[in-house]
Amino acid sequence: MMRKLSTGLLIVVGVTLLACSVAFANSVNVGMSVNFAAGTTVEVKSSEINSNNTTTPTDDTWGTTTTISSGGSTSGTINFSSRPLVKNPTFNFYSTGYYYAVDVAPLGGGWGGPVTLSYTPGTPDIADHAVITLTKAVYVSATSSTDTPFTAKLALDNLPASVPVSSVSGGWLRMYLGLATGDTGEPVGVTPFTGASPAGTYSGTLTISYTGA
Repeated sequence: MMRKLSTGLLIVVGVTLLACSVAFANSVNVGMSVNFAAGTTVEVKSSEINSNNTTTPTDDTWGTTTTISSGGSTSGTINFSSRPLVKNPTFNFYSTGYYYAVDVAPLGGGWGGPVTLSYTPGTPDIADHAVITLTKAVYVSATSSTDTPFTAKLALDNLPASVPVSSVSGGWLRMYLGLATGDTGEPVGVTPFTGASPAGTYSGTLTISYTGA
């Protein structure tokens, strides 16, 4: 009697395992997709930043952001004279203590081509006294981003002809523009405003072009 009982139990267990095997044999693939098109225009915004008269960005204060262009061809102005030029008592150069971030991002989609940069000098030329750095900015949250420079500080009249998609892929182009202070890393030929600088309204035009896909 004991032998028959054991055989019966083995049969029951065997059937149960077979049923489980059949139940887990079915699988369904659910495909998902989204078409994130390439943007055909760019949005350009500028933000004034208070350096608090230090060279470290950790204590910088960002001010109001202004939209220069939201698609199409639009002109905007960055006026360093909106803040008074103050003489540095130690090194005797003039600076406002403020600089600007100019953000360029594709509108209505992702990057579909390079950004082309060109500069037209004014008379007298602000490029003799200003620097620019190109960075890749990356989204962190609705109120913050991080950025990584991919150029050193450059003179406005010595910009790369274009910024390839590979340099800003996964983010957008952010350009920092400021008056020269004589700080380490500023390009040769660019000097701060000093008492030796001729008086006048210094100017120049940075042209940002994008054709998309």
